[in-house]
Amino acid sequence: MIRHETLAVFAALVKDGFRRIHGDEEGQGMTEYILIVVFVAIAILLILGAFRDEIARLFRGTNSELQGVDTAPLSP
Repeated sequence: MIRHETLAVFAALVKDGFRRIHGDEEGQGMTEYILIVVFVAIAILLILGAFRDEIARLFRGTNSELQGVDTAPLSP
């Protein structure tokens, strides 16, 4: 049969282990932030890759429209 003192020592060791694991969270917030930024960057790259032709067509159309615009400053 397990004695009460043995259970108390075991409980103290487990509690101390949890305290050490959870007490060492200095870089956790920064790591989570970096992971979110990386996932967002990957998502943006995938979206830009998927819509590459449409984006290029949009810029070509805008460029051709701006070719005929007079860029001389307006006189007051």
